[in-house]
Amino acid sequence: DHVVDRFGDRAVFDGAMMVALFGALVVIVSPWLGLALVGFAIWGLGVSVIFPQLYGMAARLPGTAAGIGLGAMAVGQRLGGLVSPVVVGFVADFHTLRWSFAVIVGASLVLVVITRPTVASGRSTAIDPML
Repeated sequence: DHVVDRFGDRAVFDGAMMVALFGALVVIVSPWLGLALVGFAIWGLGVSVIFPQLYGMAARLPGTAAGIGLGAMAVGQRLGGLVSPVVVGFVADFHTLRWSFAVIVGASLVLVVITRPTVASGRSTAIDPML
């Protein structure tokens, strides 16, 4: 919280994304199990900061009620939690586990790039339930 107060939500989120990406890349390119485990720890450290930030940003998205923003975040999280293991298993069956992690990281980066203009500008794309 002190770091968020000092640097802001977006800066902490971007930093956490970079930490998670670095950890994921270590996992993907690591030739040794020990180094891959360190990569998983770094990846987890980044993700452990990302999710609280996402919830906070969803609750404060301009033009959207906090409940709607949090609900949309929860739906997205659940869908990701259901789809990611299936994608990892599917890709690992045809290639390797390393490739499956690369696919998940690539899909995550695409989502960040697609959603960044909306979050950065403060525009809301949520549907108002009162309409």
